[in-house]
Amino acid sequence: MVYVFAFLTIVSALAFPILLIRVLLKKSRGRLLFIPPIAFFIFSVLGGYSLPDQNSASVKQEEVVTVEKIPEVADEPDATVLAAEEEAAAEAAVAAEKEAAIEAEAVAAEVAVIEKEEARAKEEKAAALKAAALKAQEEEANRALTPSTVEVACEQKAQQLLKLPNTARFPGVMETKPASVLNNEGAWSSWIEGENSFGGTVRTYFDCYYDGNLGIATILPSDN
Repeated sequence: MVYVFAFLTIVSALAFPILLIRVLLKKSRGRLLFIPPIAFFIFSVLGGYSLPDQNSASVKQEEVVTVEKIPEVADEPDATVLAAEEEAAAEAAVAAEKEAAIEAEAVAAEVAVIEKEEARAKEEKAAALKAAALKAQEEEANRALTPSTVEVACEQKAQQLLKLPNTARFPGVMETKPASVLNNEGAWSSWIEGENSFGGTVRTYFDCYYDGNLGIATILPSDN
């Protein structure tokens, strides 16, 4: 915009003499002579107001330069903000430790449950094996237990009850019934004779029960 007004000012200054010459030659009215000076004055004024002030421009430039040269000073962190950040970091660390402890407890609990289940499974397996072994032993004993086995065990037990075991006598095969066997247990009713302290012979009737699992015979007195 400044250059436009300057250009118009120059053109007006150059046009003034030309117009003056033309007016003189044509003998025009004298009022035409005032047009170029007036135009020159207007454009000069407008151009003067439009031209920038060098002093003000230099001052503004120096201000800009001065502002640009001012170093930026970083704001120092507030102590309250730093304390809050440290407190938040400490709380986060404590929360992380608690979470890790909870996870460790959960893992330990799971491991304990697994170990307990494994121990119970081992116990159940051992119990099953023991039961199977006892069952096999019982079946074997049932197959091995016979009336004669029950009678021999009962005779040995009854003989121990006499004062003079060497004098013991039992009935023959035709004198008594054979022992009965059921579920690995036997029963036999018989009698035994033996001398007492006075040299007399005494007959005692008894009932005998034999446990094939334990191999134990029990003698009970009988009225017969």
